[in-house]
Amino acid sequence: MKFQFPEIKTTRDLNQRIDKVKDELKEFEEAKTQEEKDEEIVDVIHSLETLLRKQFEGRENILDSIISKVIEKNTKRNYYSKECF
Repeated sequence: MKFQFPEIKTTRDLNQRIDKVKDELKEFEEAKTQEEKDEEIVDVIHSLETLLRKQFEGRENILDSIISKVIEKNTKRNYYSKECF
């Protein structure tokens, strides 16, 4: 998997990382302007990417396989607007 953001230096534990995602979602919900919403939703993605990185730390080699499994599962459920791969 190719990450979009530089890796963040963090000492947050799992629950703190989850709380960070929730905080970013709250900031998105509370944003007043389109520009603020745009920035905050990208912050949500960044916090989720950090959560994902830490979840697979030392096991990065299996991440692409798991992503493929999730895409396959969701394709069977007809979740996608276009066929994947």
